[in-house]
Amino acid sequence: MINYIGVLFAILACACWGLSMICPVLAPEFSAVEITLGRYFFYGLISLGLWLQYYFKNRKIHSWPIWRKALVFALTGNIVYYGLEVMGVKLIGPSMVAMLFAINPICVSLYGNLKSKEVPYSLIILPILLVGIGVFFVHANDLRIDPDVSMERFWTGLLFTVSSIAMWAWYAVNNAQYLKSQKDLNFVDFNIIIGVWCLLLSVVSMVFMAIVPMEQFHLTSSSLTSNELTWFLIAAILLGFFGSYMGTFFWFRASKMLPVTLAGQIIVAETCCGLLYTYIYQQRLPMLYEVIGFVLVVSGVLISLRRIQQYQLQKAALTT
Repeated sequence: MINYIGVLFAILACACWGLSMICPVLAPEFSAVEITLGRYFFYGLISLGLWLQYYFKNRKIHSWPIWRKALVFALTGNIVYYGLEVMGVKLIGPSMVAMLFAINPICVSLYGNLKSKEVPYSLIILPILLVGIGVFFVHANDLRIDPDVSMERFWTGLLFTVSSIAMWAWYAVNNAQYLKSQKDLNFVDFNIIIGVWCLLLSVVSMVFMAIVPMEQFHLTSSSLTSNELTWFLIAAILLGFFGSYMGTFFWFRASKMLPVTLAGQIIVAETCCGLLYTYIYQQRLPMLYEVIGFVLVVSGVLISLRRIQQYQLQKAALTT
C-alpha cells in the first residue's frame, strides 16, 4: 500500500524547496553565489546548534562511516550540485536552466526504478510522459536561447546544467536507499550531520573566495545599505531553515516511506510551489498554458500513485 503520510511529507519538502525560486528575488542585488553560501551557512549553523545540543545531552557521536557518507551527500546534494547549476545560469541564463531542471523528477524516477526495480516500467511510462509534457507547458515561455550566447558557451553551459541534474538525481536515489538500509540511523540525526558538513564547506568556500576573488560580491561593496543587508539575511535564513533544513527533514522522512520511483515524480511539486509563490509575489494569476501544465503534472502523479498501489496490492496477494 502507498504510504500517504509519506506523500504528504514529500509535498511539504517540495513546498520548502520552492522557496528557492522566490527568495533570491527578495535580495536582487546579491549574486547567486552569495545567496547559495548564505543559504548553506545558516543551514549549517542551525544544524551545528542542534548537534551540540544533542551531543551534550547524550554524549554520543555517530561513527565515521556515517559522517563520511553524510559528507558525500552534503557535496553532491547541496554544494557541488548547486555550484554547477550556478555555472549553467551564468553561461546560458536562468530561463533555460529552469527549463532543463524541470526534467529532474523524471530523471529521479527513471534512475530510481533502474536501481531498485520497484515497479515494471510499463506502469510508469505514461505517468512520466504526462509529467514531462506538463512540465514543458509550465516552462514553455522559458524554452529559448539568448541570441547573444555563442554555441560554444551554450554547449558548455548545457554540460554544467546536465551534470548538476545528474548529480542531484544520483543524490536523491542513493540517499533514499541509504536511509532505508540503515534501520538504526535516525533521519533527523543524518540531516543534522549533513548540515554540519554544509557549514564547514560554506565557510571554506567563503575563505577561498576571499583569498582568490573571482567576482565582485555585493556583501563586500561599499555601497551596501542596511536595508539590502537585512533582506539578504531574511532570504538566506528562510532558505537555510525552510529551503534546506526543513526541506531535507521532510524529504528524508518521505524517502523512508515511499518508493523512489514515486517520490521522484512528486518532486514536480517543487516547481508548482515555486511558481505559486511567484504568482503571489507578482500578484497575478497563472496563464492558460501554465494551468494546462499543472493539470497534466498532477494527473501524471495521481495515475502513478494509483498504478503503483494496484501493483503492490497484486504483488502482496500473490505472496500470501
